[in-house]
Formats: sequence, structure tokens, C-alpha cells
Amino acid sequence: MAPKSSNDWSWSGNLNPQDFLDYLAVERGASEHTVAAYRRDLRRYVAYLQQAGISQLAEVSPLDMESYVQALAEGFAEFAPYAPASVRRALAAARSWHRYALDNGLSK
Repeated sequence: MAPKSSNDWSWSGNLNPQDFLDYLAVERGASEHTVAAYRRDLRRYVAYLQQAGISQLAEVSPLDMESYVQALAEGFAEFAPYAPASVRRALAAARSWHRYALDNGLSK
């Protein structure tokens, strides 16, 4: 059985950025390529949060974000290490999702 592509990824539980990804595409007019990059980065972020035992965005602390940056640079689970520019991009995606969740009352 072939592994799922990032477009086939199924989000689960409270860590589901699909509304945010839809917002990027529809409201912000982001290109398909941009939305796909956000989807890949957020898939990695959700995997990291789940591995850390975090089940809601509201539970994420600044220390969790620092640990996430380190995990991106070193690699974790099935994810290879990211280059510094990719770490910055992935962190920007995570921060944008948090901001969207706060602005829309999805994270308290």
C-alpha cells in the first residue's frame, strides 16, 4: 500500500487546520502551491504536537514552540531534518494557524 500524499492526509481531533487552509485559499487568495506548502508544514506540526501529547492548540506553550523548532532542525519520527529556511517557513505556518485560531475564537 502506497503512503498517503500530503493531500490525502486526514486530520483528526482538535488539531485540524483544514478551516485555516480553506481560509488561506478562499479569503486570502493563496495559490494552490502555497496552500499545499502550508498543509505539509502543518501536517508535520500536528504530528509533533501529537507526539508531545498535546491535543489542542490552546495547550501549546512557548517552550513547546522552541522544542518544535529544534525538532524541525534535527528531524523527528518519519520526518527528515529541515534546512534553516524551511524551519522558518514551517514556524511561520504554525504561528499563522495559531493567530487564525485566536482571531476566530477557536483557541482560548
